[in-house]
Amino acid sequence: MRIIIILGLMAVSSISFAESHIGTIHTLHVNLETERVHVHFTGKPFFHEGSCSSIWTSNTLDDTKFMVYIWPLLMHAKSKQEKISIVVKGCNGSYPKISSVDVSPRE
Repeated sequence: MRIIIILGLMAVSSISFAESHIGTIHTLHVNLETERVHVHFTGKPFFHEGSCSSIWTSNTLDDTKFMVYIWPLLMHAKSKQEKISIVVKGCNGSYPKISSVDVSPRE
């Protein structure tokens, strides 16, 4: 019985909760030297994710799924100044990493 309880506590403690913010994009920044894409919201909310926290998010240029599916949505939302929801999960260096985006988010 103790083993089951310990395993259950270990599973719960390892769950990572994603954080989201709704807003408009202030800046999209591509840095070819670091090979990172950064996103900054208007109003500068802090994205907190585990050991990283910043007003910027960061994904890598070699992340194919991000560049194919998420980057075009970010550029569209920026060009139209549309509200979006950004969900971060995990870190890319010291920056929270975008895991999903909703354009015209559910509020």
